[in-house]
This record gives sequence, C-alpha cells and structure tokens, in this order.
Amino acid sequence: MQVQDALAEATAEAEQNVSNVRTVRSFCGEADAQAAYAQRLEASFRLAQRRAVAYGAFSGGGYIVGNFALVMVLFYGGTLVLDGQLSVGRRAPRGDPTRAARIANNSACIGMSRSIRQM
Repeated sequence: MQVQDALAEATAEAEQNVSNVRTVRSFCGEADAQAAYAQRLEASFRLAQRRAVAYGAFSGGGYIVGNFALVMVLFYGGTLVLDGQLSVGRRAPRGDPTRAARIANNSACIGMSRSIRQM
C-alpha cells in the first residue's frame, strides 16, 4: 500500500505541473518541477525495492525450510528402515512426519505472507 500511495503522489505532482504548464514556464520552474517529480519517484522506488527484497527473502526462506523439512523426513524414514522399524507396506510408528513438516512449513509461509502484504 505504501508503494501505491507514493506512486499516486508522484502522479499527482506530474498532473499538477502538466495542467499548469504555462504558469510553470512563466516562472522558469521546469527544473524545480522535474526535481520534485524525480524525488517522488525515487521515494516510491525505494519502497518498492524494500518490498522486493522482503519478498525475495521470504520466498528463499520458504524454499529452504520446505527442502530442509523434506530432507529431515527422508533422513528419519531412512533411519527407521535401517533399524528395521519400517518396511514396505508399514506406516511410521509415530504418525505421519511428512504431514507435520507440511503444516509447519505452511504456517510459517502464511505468517510471512501477511507481513509482506502489510508493506
């Protein structure tokens, strides 16, 4: 929302200067008008850049957490097979570890996506 608000301010600045182009030119204010518009665009760019970095960190973190959970489930299943506690056709003795990993990953992703949407 902040990015859209900043872009709206920049657009309002540009519209005001374009609609009053004769007044701006009569007072030789083209450079000032251009600088004001550039400043507003720069502010909106900084906000969008911050949001993009947060989204990239969230996406990367989500992939890392998901892959780590999968590796841990496979490792746990492998140790059960090696110990003879798990074989083809038998379920894991303590429930479904993949379900727990999916729930943990999904809840982390939901919390992060809410914080990114508020930016």
